[in-house]
Amino acid sequence: MKASNSDISFLTCTCKPGLFIFVNYVLGFTVCWFLIRYQAEASFCLHRLASFYRIHLLPHKSLHSPCPICKTDRCTRHRTQHLTPWKNLYVSEELNDAVEHFYNTILGRFVSSWYGNVTKDVTFVNELKVSLRFATSSLVNQILSVDCSRVIAKKLIPCAIKHVDDYLCMRQIANLKKASFDDVAVEYLGKRLHLATTNRNNELSYLRQLTAALLPQVLPVDCMKCNNYKVLIREIVTGWVLLPLMDVLASPHMINSLVILIATYKPKGSSPSHSQSKSVEFLHSFVNKDQVQSSFATDLKSILKTTDLLYAFMQFLKQEGPVHVLQFCLDIEEFNHKLLIPDMSKKQLEILHTEALNIYKIYFDDKSDDYIGCGRDIELKLWQLLQEGVYHVAKLQTSEPLYKAYDFAFNVLEKDWLPQFFHSNEFYSYLCGPKLTSSYTKVPPHGARNKKTFDSSTQGTVAKISSGLGRIKGVLKPNQPVEGSIFTPELYSNNPTTFEEDIFLSDCEGIFRDLSTWRISIPSVEVHQLGSSKSYYIFNIHVQRIDTISDNEIRHWIVQRKDQDFQTLNTKLIEFHGGNEICGSPLPSRRAMMSLETRKVKHENFLRLLLQKPSLRGSDLIHTFLTTDQDFTILVTSAVPVVEDLGNIYQSVAFKLRKEKGQHLDPFVNNFLASTSKVKQNKIELAEVGEELQIIVPDIPPKPATLENDTFKDNFGILYKKVENSSSSSFNPDGFTESLFYLLKHIFKIRKGILKLFAAVCSVAQEAVEKLSRHYIDRKLRTSLSQSNLRDLVVLLEEAIFEPSVQTSKDELEKRRLRAIQELDGMVPYVAQKLLGDNFTNGLAVLLEILQNPLYNKQLVYNLLDIVVSEIYPQVNEAKR
Repeated sequence: MKASNSDISFLTCTCKPGLFIFVNYVLGFTVCWFLIRYQAEASFCLHRLASFYRIHLLPHKSLHSPCPICKTDRCTRHRTQHLTPWKNLYVSEELNDAVEHFYNTILGRFVSSWYGNVTKDVTFVNELKVSLRFATSSLVNQILSVDCSRVIAKKLIPCAIKHVDDYLCMRQIANLKKASFDDVAVEYLGKRLHLATTNRNNELSYLRQLTAALLPQVLPVDCMKCNNYKVLIREIVTGWVLLPLMDVLASPHMINSLVILIATYKPKGSSPSHSQSKSVEFLHSFVNKDQVQSSFATDLKSILKTTDLLYAFMQFLKQEGPVHVLQFCLDIEEFNHKLLIPDMSKKQLEILHTEALNIYKIYFDDKSDDYIGCGRDIELKLWQLLQEGVYHVAKLQTSEPLYKAYDFAFNVLEKDWLPQFFHSNEFYSYLCGPKLTSSYTKVPPHGARNKKTFDSSTQGTVAKISSGLGRIKGVLKPNQPVEGSIFTPELYSNNPTTFEEDIFLSDCEGIFRDLSTWRISIPSVEVHQLGSSKSYYIFNIHVQRIDTISDNEIRHWIVQRKDQDFQTLNTKLIEFHGGNEICGSPLPSRRAMMSLETRKVKHENFLRLLLQKPSLRGSDLIHTFLTTDQDFTILVTSAVPVVEDLGNIYQSVAFKLRKEKGQHLDPFVNNFLASTSKVKQNKIELAEVGEELQIIVPDIPPKPATLENDTFKDNFGILYKKVENSSSSSFNPDGFTESLFYLLKHIFKIRKGILKLFAAVCSVAQEAVEKLSRHYIDRKLRTSLSQSNLRDLVVLLEEAIFEPSVQTSKDELEKRRLRAIQELDGMVPYVAQKLLGDNFTNGLAVLLEILQNPLYNKQLVYNLLDIVVSEIYPQVNEAKR
């Protein structure tokens, strides 16, 4: 019996779904068995499949900028210097203008506002601009060499999840105890509480230390040699950039504004003007706009023709690295002179051909240490010309590649290195002579007495100026010594002919005392009370003279000195004689915790070692310290000459230049200029020898105006030393998958079926999921941080830091928070809400609620900052500690 067509169609329709389900069941079982049995192969196949669909999940390759000297990535000779990190760093003109305007605002507010009152010379400001360009370019190149997607997925996101877990635990404890969340956070976190969040002073100190540790990584080596320059940049970056930036990033008001901006953001179509935006070298116009060429500057052609100047330029290039570029130009000029010889023999042509091959191997081979990097096309054309044989070597005289290579090297020297040479010590020495003091030689005189005469032939310009100060006539007589230089009255009589003759060293031998014959001891120390709670120590110094003196002079006396007086003496001696001279006589720090007896012995040894130094045996500072009954600190710091007595000023300078031997004149001249005008006497305290200046500073160091903030007040308002260890522990996720699983389970609370499916996929292909997530993050970074968006971020950053902040009421802040929550709800598609569950939008609200605590936000910001700094500059970790 035959089946009807309707029965057959019914069976067919019934069997097709069953067969489909059965086949899918078998395939699913097979795939699951394969994924479980061969996990490594499965991960590899998923990776290849993703690559097939142009999802490039290849390992990140570090983006190294080519060496600025030899123009190659494989350079091992000049890699450590990186003198032009902005080379090959091109950005859009809009982004470049925004960064330039931001830096000009910084310099205008914090440097030019006071520097313009001192001088109209813009050299110092230009040096700051060069440093800012160098530091920013170095930082950008270092960031480009870091795998940002890996850092975000492996470090930053897990740190944020740990922050969320701590918040949930602390919120439960605060609700149970009915206590303040901030108090619970301090107790719960313990030593995990970041140092910068304890109080504002610690925050400022932390940022200063961090900036000081980063400066050697981003600034040229020469800039780090000037302590005052480092301190100026450190204070500007710390107080007026980093500190307000940290406040902005941790402000709930700013976070809510960003959430609203992201939720309502609609991408704009790329306008034709923006797509055709001109690319410029990073901050090129920023450093060259106000650049004033030195009056002593000359062109490179004149330098090559001047032997002395060429030698100075060569010494400069030896220190910086690219001396082989100059040598190439000299070799090419010499080679061209040889090519001009007419009717050369075969042997001469062979010699020239061999020399041309050597030039190619030295300067055009990318494996050579002296490779100049003029371009691959020039190298190929020159090599083809050399392969034509000996008899075609004369073509090099009119060949295009050789002249192009010469022009390339010439332009590199003239544009990149010549401006730096005009600010170098080598050029200064060429103009003014050596900085060393002039030498003195003994010349047999006509009489029986030997005198030291001055050899003016070895005297440089600076030395001539210095020696000219010694020829001050007797009409300029001092009435009072200047700061740092204490003189005895008997040296300056009213005889108008005292200094009529030129002063030589032999004429000064009679006025030099010998303090090495004095004997020092400190047998006792007295304790004096200063008010009701403070006390200070008085050291009784016994001084005995054993040299030959007259009967009417005192042989033994006692002077009393405070601990601060010892610090003043030490600081002033370092100022005039240098740290190398005083380093053998260490003085204990005032902050060191040691017994009174130990401190007394240390001070006694300090004075004895000073008296044993030959260079200090005639020091007026030590003599005054051991003889006068007045307060030594006040005597030294308040010795201000009257402006009307100009003779006092010049005479004191002349005497100081020969009494203190002229060491370290820069700080002396600065102090001398400061001493020419009277200042209001304030309560002062001697600063111990620090990292930047050995001068007297106020009790309370100046603090930036940004330290006061109405939102953060004094942060948690505690001392870090009083923070106790906590036994609490938090969740530490490992990687992106564990962090995402925590969010899905504890924050978003999605459906258990989807959560189990996600856990199953991660258990068999976790590596592939990690790579997919990293690729997604990398793609989002590239699209979000486009140059137009970066330009907007720079503008917003400048407005947030420099624009006057408007006080926002609590009602407005609450309205903004509620609007941010509403905008987050609207961001989630309806299908996603139904698929993931109704609690998903509640999880977004919980995350936003966590970010409403400003102090706890700052804990997160500084933890993330530490991670970013350690990833970009791993060598800073040890210095920061």
